[in-house]
Amino acid sequence: MRWLRFLLVMGVRRSPTASEFDPVSEGTRYRLVAAISLAVWDGVCRESTHSDGERDEQQARLRFHQVAARIAAGRRA
Repeated sequence: MRWLRFLLVMGVRRSPTASEFDPVSEGTRYRLVAAISLAVWDGVCRESTHSDGERDEQQARLRFHQVAARIAAGRRA
């Protein structure tokens, strides 16, 4: 607890290493179940990761919405 207080006093914040993007909640916009949303996110993250291991977060998010919209449109057709 002391370390947490120390870090807060020193102004150290949680680093944004993990994406703030929540594929499950974003997938609900398209009425996707959690498993499908997570599978789509996994796939687009792999597509959007460069050879140096850096992921293009904006590209991954854009592709998630594109793929999720296609899945949703396919169900309505």
